[in-house]
Amino acid sequence: MGIGERGFTLIELSIVVLIISILAAIIIPSMLRSRIHANEAAAIWNLRAVSTAQVSYQSANNTYGSFDSLVHTQPTELTSYLDSSWEEGCVRQGYVYSMPQIEAVRFVCYASPQTWGYSGIRYFRVDQTGIIRYNNSQLPSESDPVISDPEQ
Repeated sequence: MGIGERGFTLIELSIVVLIISILAAIIIPSMLRSRIHANEAAAIWNLRAVSTAQVSYQSANNTYGSFDSLVHTQPTELTSYLDSSWEEGCVRQGYVYSMPQIEAVRFVCYASPQTWGYSGIRYFRVDQTGIIRYNNSQLPSESDPVISDPEQ
């Protein structure tokens, strides 16, 4: 620095750091909530896709199918019921998908947060009725609240 030029004082730099810290404390939790809401909306959409695939598969085969059946059975020459990334335990946008109950007349598919509190805060399920239900602490049952809109 030359004569007469002045740099920032320690107080001025401290105030700038304090302001940046306050802004980060406000913005980061909001960003995390936004990611959780986006992951949950994607989980609901994915469960709707699984439900639609199951209904199509059941009408063609008179039974519901596993992820493997939905991926490898082709109703037309060009497509399968679900794309090849679906499998038992697959992770999509922070949610783990499983289909432990598959029978000729019913199925249940669950979406669980991969890391609770970070990737999602609700557990979801869809069954042969096509109704998506949620629970905040465990895998949902048939009596848990219904999701009617992905924004809920």
